[in-house]
Amino acid sequence: MKQGKYPTYPVLLVDDEELFLKSAAFILKGGGINHVISCSDSRKVIPMLQERTFSAIALDLSMPHISGYELLPKIIEDFPGTPVVIITATNEVETVVQCMKQGVLDYLVKPIKSDSLINAVNQAIKFHKLNSENSR
Repeated sequence: MKQGKYPTYPVLLVDDEELFLKSAAFILKGGGINHVISCSDSRKVIPMLQERTFSAIALDLSMPHISGYELLPKIIEDFPGTPVVIITATNEVETVVQCMKQGVLDYLVKPIKSDSLINAVNQAIKFHKLNSENSR
């Protein structure tokens, strides 16, 4: 895997708001994270994860069809080496605690600052890289 901020595997952004996806991808690219794939349909997440490896997943909790609440345990269980960063408008303490207990790496509340998003995703990429190296 490449050194630094440029992951070999893409970062997956999952949110039903197209404007947020575009702005988050733009922010990440500005932070040197150039390999970003956006997904606005939560029904496509599991098939995407089955098809390829991702360095990190940035996941919204409130989405139509399949919520991030439903996706999170499936991702954690079926793709344990892929770190998840929650990016949502929900800042209830119980929700944050529940997500952290399930194994999310970070929890960001919208609206988020550019630096916070870049830092959280960079940490997730580093976590994925370490997990990959340790599993060899």
